[in-house]
Amino acid sequence: MLTIKDQQRAAGRRSLAPPALLTGANLQWACLILPIAATLYSAVIALGVAHGLPGSYQTVVLCEVLLLGFAVASLLASGLTSDDWPPILLLYFLVVIAVILSMVNSRPMIETLRSTFLIGIFAMIGQRMTAKTLDTAFFVVAMVVVVVLLIEIFAQGTYVWLFQPQAFFTATRGMQASEYNNSGLFNNASSFEGRFSFGFFDIPRTSSVFMEQVSNANFACVLALYISARWGALSSVKRGALLGTVALILVSTNGRFASLLVLAMALGFFVFPMLGRITLPLASMAIAGIAIAINMIYPFQPGDDLIGRITFAGKMFGEADWPFYLGARASDALRQRDSGYTYLIGSTTIFGAIALWAFVNFYPRANDAPSRRLAFGVVGYMLGQLLVSSTSLFSIKTAALLWALVGCVRMQEAIKPRRRAEA
Repeated sequence: MLTIKDQQRAAGRRSLAPPALLTGANLQWACLILPIAATLYSAVIALGVAHGLPGSYQTVVLCEVLLLGFAVASLLASGLTSDDWPPILLLYFLVVIAVILSMVNSRPMIETLRSTFLIGIFAMIGQRMTAKTLDTAFFVVAMVVVVVLLIEIFAQGTYVWLFQPQAFFTATRGMQASEYNNSGLFNNASSFEGRFSFGFFDIPRTSSVFMEQVSNANFACVLALYISARWGALSSVKRGALLGTVALILVSTNGRFASLLVLAMALGFFVFPMLGRITLPLASMAIAGIAIAINMIYPFQPGDDLIGRITFAGKMFGEADWPFYLGARASDALRQRDSGYTYLIGSTTIFGAIALWAFVNFYPRANDAPSRRLAFGVVGYMLGQLLVSSTSLFSIKTAALLWALVGCVRMQEAIKPRRRAEA
């Protein structure tokens, strides 16, 4: 994995900016703090709100703006290099689209800008990370998540007293508690008859530090991607701890898509490294083919299950017209938060969706076994998740670590040919 010396030598040859102000250990501290803070910031706000501190939607926005601002400042201070051009190109293209959509729709497309910045900026943060920094970030977050998760499972009253999740969402999102929710947990924590469950715990679905269940399950996916990419570098103790964290999250959130993805990652651990680079975009096309087949076999079936989610997204996609796909009704798309690809295309245009598809497929280098496992996992996570959901993919609570991981592994692959050339 990339070392500080490798980074300094490579940046010195390929710098696109004046001499870097942020290097070495200071740069690694910035790269460590940023994804950890991005993942845990909502838990900190919830802790404050639960114990009397003021909190609002503006508080959340301010935190994310500060995190992204600190990230941009760190990137500029460390010096941009030619390795940064893929994320920068994605940022430039989608920012231009967001500006155009803002004029067409007579409202600022903040959502498009935010999603774009999360992916591009944290990918570049990851490119500056060493293996030690990446491993530390994931291990620290995983241990915090599992400790809070154990409190939530075995001492739910203490968890509610600490964080008051529903009060947090009422204060920061305006989501009032349901008349059936007197637990203090987020409304969606309660399950319902017929919903998928592993049956290990007779408790509401868990949220840990994320305050809601979807991000908790998504974190299990991101952590599984990290384990698959870094398996050979992890000690047996860390492997066991991290795998145990993934398993505990899955069986306590009863996450359907997350469980399927983690199962696919486990089955593909030995298969993905044998597949050629060209099969990566083919895999993403196969995901779209599966969605089309499901929508052909099953008519629209309302329901909060995988078939219901996929057919709902398919229905929205079929009902949309060309003005919608070109972003002329982006405001309508933003209200369809569970419409998957329809949401993505409507809020970024079909050209923005193609740009994101290309980035997900071609940004990972996939030149060796660990990076191929990660590349196929990222395609499955991003493009598979869009079959059943939309906005959860672009939550900073999980996107920061995900794209830092992808950027770090990509840079590891980039430095290998240079090492051989210098040998």
